[in-house]
Amino acid sequence: TTVIKDTAAWKIKANSTAAETIKGGDEVVFKDGAGVKITQSGKEFTISADTSKLSQSTKLSYTANGVAAKQEVTLADGLNFIDGSLTTATVGPNGAVKYDVKTTSLTASNGKVNTPATNNLVTANDIATAINNVGWKANAGGNVDGTSASTLVKSGEEVVFKAGDNLIVKQDLSTGKQEYTYKLNKDLTGLDSVTSKKLTVPGTGGKDTVIDSNGI
Repeated sequence: TTVIKDTAAWKIKANSTAAETIKGGDEVVFKDGAGVKITQSGKEFTISADTSKLSQSTKLSYTANGVAAKQEVTLADGLNFIDGSLTTATVGPNGAVKYDVKTTSLTASNGKVNTPATNNLVTANDIATAINNVGWKANAGGNVDGTSASTLVKSGEEVVFKAGDNLIVKQDLSTGKQEYTYKLNKDLTGLDSVTSKKLTVPGTGGKDTVIDSNGI
């Protein structure tokens, strides 16, 4: 009896592993790996990436401000962008991430800045508008000529202190303050009458003329 042996063989190996001899009749099995999917159609084998497994096994490391301790997350879990204390996070089409600053309005009324409803940021335009509407109120009192009303003097507006008839006004900035001093003019004009308990007219040689209720 003659025995015929099938001596045909071939070797197979992966990367740097030891080669295995595959003889006739041996079965070779191709298995899925991490992120790899193998499909068979007859004698054809297709090796492709398994995206579902890749997203679960592939990790993304990230950090903030160059901090050494990095965080890791899988692609399947993804990233979650949350609101900050003064920001609102949104994710738009194509994964565009946007942070909007939380703002509040700043207004002024009656010369004072109103307290905002929330402790958020304000825009430069609101700040400028509020500053331009802040001020102090001025009015006239005492012996008023005509009528007078409380008027708001806004930031940047000029107030002029004028001297009326027989008055002199002096501005003094030497003290680092805004000082305005009013006094009577030494020569009074245009008066219809003057009322005084005592009137002294300086004379020569120390002899003054005094006019009071007892006469001269």
